[in-house]
Amino acid sequence: MKQYISYVLVSLLFAFMLMGCAHWGGDSPLGITGGSDGGYGENSDLNLPNPSNGVDTELLGNWRYNETQNTYSLFTFNSNGTFSFEAYYRETSIYGFSGTYSTAGDELTLNYNSQSVTISYSIHGNRLTLYFEEDTQTYNRTE
Repeated sequence: MKQYISYVLVSLLFAFMLMGCAHWGGDSPLGITGGSDGGYGENSDLNLPNPSNGVDTELLGNWRYNETQNTYSLFTFNSNGTFSFEAYYRETSIYGFSGTYSTAGDELTLNYNSQSVTISYSIHGNRLTLYFEEDTQTYNRTE
């Protein structure tokens, strides 16, 4: 049981690190999808970024980060500008969130729970690397 609790705490630490160690974008939609005044292109009724602007097609799909033998995280990036994140312990989801995302150069902006977080990233083949202030995490593409 102690080991389970420690894995939950590690996963929550990752989530807080994702929120706390990135650049905050505030409330303004300017720049989220390329700087239009509406911030959401033609999809303002759906509150989604314009898929033709601000989405890196290399990022699309599922990405897995193995934290320990029993704990891993999974990001899924969709072509419509939405994403989901799940942390797993022994194949059971223990934490997750979802929202919208956009990219500009080597920066990935995640918008979820009324927050905006920007993280530097790179993709080399089937490896996605996220660069935090104090940590680097490499995810592998999955099917």
